[in-house]
Amino acid sequence: MTKVLALCYHDIYSNNDILLSGFNEGGSNLYKIKDYDFEAQLKSLISTKDIEIILVNQVRDSKSNNKNILLTFDDGGITSYTKIFPLLEKYGIKGHFFIVGNKIGKKGFVDANQLREIRSYGHIIGTHSFSHPDNITLLSSMDIKNEWKNGVKAIEDILGEKITTCSLPNGFNSKIVREKAFQEGLLYLFTSQPTLKVRGDNSFYIIGRYPVQAHHKNKYIASLSKRNFPTLIKHNILWSIKSVLRSLGGDTYLLFRKKILSRRK
Repeated sequence: MTKVLALCYHDIYSNNDILLSGFNEGGSNLYKIKDYDFEAQLKSLISTKDIEIILVNQVRDSKSNNKNILLTFDDGGITSYTKIFPLLEKYGIKGHFFIVGNKIGKKGFVDANQLREIRSYGHIIGTHSFSHPDNITLLSSMDIKNEWKNGVKAIEDILGEKITTCSLPNGFNSKIVREKAFQEGLLYLFTSQPTLKVRGDNSFYIIGRYPVQAHHKNKYIASLSKRNFPTLIKHNILWSIKSVLRSLGGDTYLLFRKKILSRRK
């Protein structure tokens, strides 16, 4: 069975500019990382024996004895271009940028020329849906289809190439959401479920991710990247509890989460 560890980042920031990039509600800011912490994590990854940072199209051919890692970046905030992209290039690393279609060129988000430049350096550009709905699983079948269809088109029109990768907005997942993504030609679907196992076959792949949050210490990310068993289990248990609350609470959970996180902010 193919295994890979995918880390899920969002924006990074320095000083007091946390509100200048990407989404800004309390829940989003929980996932924004300080730039010096992000750089320290990159240094740790490239200096660790046996860890190889690869792209998703290399998963099938990667060596099974390597602790392969995929780096992914959701939302397409402006720091994808101004901070993340330069740091990845500084250390010779390639990543995956998942872009919200209707945010391209808007204040706080990357524009078309920036996407073209990032892609020209060999990074993968994928869709993070067209409008980033709070819970895509609650939409109608047609609306789910359009989220993927329009999200793909927005990027293909800019890059002039077929888009085959996507990540789920807010991590909400269901069979119909996956089916509609694959019907739009998307081959690699990234979830927010923390797992090393890659599901699928030659027609599609489902890859879990370990979301990185602001409260995660650099040592914790290093331990996670080395696949330290207690760290993996801790992350999985916390995600499982959150997943149950989300499934039971629905819209009520989302409203409660935003309220709590806004207070924390």
